[in-house]
Amino acid sequence: MQGSSSSSSATNGKKHRTNEILAKKIEAIRKQLASMTAQMDLTKQEAKDWKEKRDAAHRQTRDLRSQIGADRENRDSFNSKVSALKIQRDEARKSVREKIERIQRLRQKLSTLQDKKPRIDAESVRKEIEALEWKIQTSSLTLKEEAPLVSKANELELKLEIHREIDVTRIEITGLQKEIDEANEEAGILHGKISELAEQSQSFHKRMTESLQKLKGLQDEADSYHQEFLKRVKDLETARKDHAEAETQLRALTSELSSREAVERKAEEKTTRQAVKKEVRKKLKKGEKLTFEEFKLVLEDE
Repeated sequence: MQGSSSSSSATNGKKHRTNEILAKKIEAIRKQLASMTAQMDLTKQEAKDWKEKRDAAHRQTRDLRSQIGADRENRDSFNSKVSALKIQRDEARKSVREKIERIQRLRQKLSTLQDKKPRIDAESVRKEIEALEWKIQTSSLTLKEEAPLVSKANELELKLEIHREIDVTRIEITGLQKEIDEANEEAGILHGKISELAEQSQSFHKRMTESLQKLKGLQDEADSYHQEFLKRVKDLETARKDHAEAETQLRALTSELSSREAVERKAEEKTTRQAVKKEVRKKLKKGEKLTFEEFKLVLEDE
């Protein structure tokens, strides 16, 4: 009987140690789950922070792209105006060159006319012609007498024509020179406008170039933030799987411990009941009075 009691105590002790081991495992897993939950919350916050940084970089990128587009449009607009003004300026310069060439030809012509220029001035020639014409018209001359006068008048007319051509050529040269001055002035004004517009175009181009470099940096930043965000998302997925597995393990261990404790309780209850029954039987043999509960225990064995 003593051996049986000793064996039972050893069994109960082994069961108790097993339960303690299970309880420790359960406690460890609960602590692990709490730590995992805290880490998951931290990872969620980090993912949120990286996402906000990425989205902010994307907004900056969109704003910068919009600015780049506006700067490019302004630059192209100024370049278009510069091109149109350059055409006008070049046409003015071309006109100047053509007029200079025309003046050079006229000066050559003038030089030739100067060589042919009569010694007598134009006014004197004109008066002499008028005098001859008057004499021819008012005098009774024979054809023979009139012929030398007409010939003389024709010679004077040729001399007067040279004077006229010289005057006309000089007037044309003066007019062309005035047109050249005006064209040069126009070309100068146009060149000033071109320089001003080109400078404005360059300022937009410079800002656009700087923005493009900044855009590249922002895109790299956004990509870096996105990679960090994806890493946290991946870590969170892994953590959730591990958390789910730990919860499954916790449920299994908790269920096992509950089952073992239930079995042990039943066994303890049974042992206690049997001990009580034993004492009741002793009282019954002695003829001692039984309580209602004790009487019920005696009837269970009948």
